[in-house]
Parts: sequence; C-alpha cells; structure tokens
Amino acid sequence: VKTEAAPAAILAGQITDGLATPLVGWLSDSTRTVIGKRKPWYIGGLVLIVVAFLPTFQDIKYYFPQVRPGMEWAYYLFFPSLFNVGWASLQISHMALVPALTCSRRRRDKLNNLRNTFTFLANLLVLITGFFLFLFLSSPALEFSILSLSALVIGLAFSLYFIIRIDEPRLEQTCK
Repeated sequence: VKTEAAPAAILAGQITDGLATPLVGWLSDSTRTVIGKRKPWYIGGLVLIVVAFLPTFQDIKYYFPQVRPGMEWAYYLFFPSLFNVGWASLQISHMALVPALTCSRRRRDKLNNLRNTFTFLANLLVLITGFFLFLFLSSPALEFSILSLSALVIGLAFSLYFIIRIDEPRLEQTCK
C-alpha cells in the first residue's frame, strides 16, 4: 500500500463500518428466512470478507499489473470498505445469535465469555505466526502474504464449521 493511500484506506473502511454496523443490525432484525434471521447476514458477510480480505492487504499490482494512478485510489478505498461491510455483517449477526442459542442467562454469559476468549486466542495466534514468519523469512511481502492467507483460511474454516453446526430457526423456537 502506498504511504499516502494507507490513511485514506483506513478512514474509508472505518466510515463504512460505522455506517454498515447499525444498518446491518436493523436489517437483520427484520430478516426472515428458512435459515434464520442472522445466518444470511453472517454468510453474506463471510462472502464479502473472503472477496475483500486479500486485496485489502495486497499491493494492487499483484492483481492489476498495468494500473492507472486513479485506479489505485479506487482500489485502496473500495476493498477496505467492502471488507468492513462484510465484517459488520458477520460480527453483528454473530453477536445477535447468542440470545437465540440458549434461554439461560448464565449460558449466554458463558457463550459471550467463550466468544471473547476465542477472539483473543485467534489474535494471539496471528501475532505468534507473524513473529515466526518475520523471524525466519526475509521477504516482507512474502511474510505478509503468508500471514494474511493463513488468517483467511483458518477464519474461513471456523466460519464454515459455524454455518454448518448452528441451526438458528430451531434454537429460536426453543426459547419461545
């Protein structure tokens, strides 16, 4: 990422996230599908994240070797924004699912604690992986590519497991 584009990319992503988060919450509250209220938003967010994750953290020349200067700015604004819409969709729907998973307040607290614990462990895993990559490899571009691809693949695997294992409509009916 060019030095002058990085702050704009971060700002664009944060503004998009700030707009998308309440919008996704509001829209997911009124969504009714056979797979539930939240899962479609989770799945849609996951698709956006998978599409936008690597381009957000890769140089545009990796995807578009011949690029015009204006196109670079569009690239660095579009993909972080798309990533943050996906992130908002995935996170809001995931957090909103907790009340549907159990009727017990104690179990809800435990689920939230487990969610926070696994978030911490995932972040720690990325840091440890990055440490060893940066220690043993000598190419910053290769190090970062391996780290971002590893995070994407591991996150995708756990998300697919979540999508397959959680039956939202059945759980919602249990608490009524």
